[in-house]
Amino acid sequence: MLKKPTTAQPIEYKNLTIHETNLLGICYEMGGAEWPSHKKLYQSYHNRAYAHYLPRTNKYFSFNTTNGKLSHQMKLINSGYINHKSTHYRKELRKKCIILPDIAFHYDTPPFVLDILMLPHIILKDYGFIL
Repeated sequence: MLKKPTTAQPIEYKNLTIHETNLLGICYEMGGAEWPSHKKLYQSYHNRAYAHYLPRTNKYFSFNTTNGKLSHQMKLINSGYINHKSTHYRKELRKKCIILPDIAFHYDTPPFVLDILMLPHIILKDYGFIL
């Protein structure tokens, strides 16, 4: 269970298992919370390069802390076009027995980048979308 994501991991990964972060990440063509070697996966940039890239960071990923300093928090990317929250899409997910974390359908979760319904059954099973 990922209790507190680093600033380089999407905040939506909070309270998900490592496997669930991998499933959600695939939907956005991103990685999960860890590499297969169990090292942290940095979605945006490594924390040693933080000061260099922070001023160049997209405002979607930036915020001001309580003391007024500019900071960064990775989020799921918002450039997708797959409306995975539609009733039709959710019905197709159920028909294929695809299981996703609940956060995937939260009201402020951005649209998917990858249409997972187009993936072959064997791939969905191998990745763990289908149990």
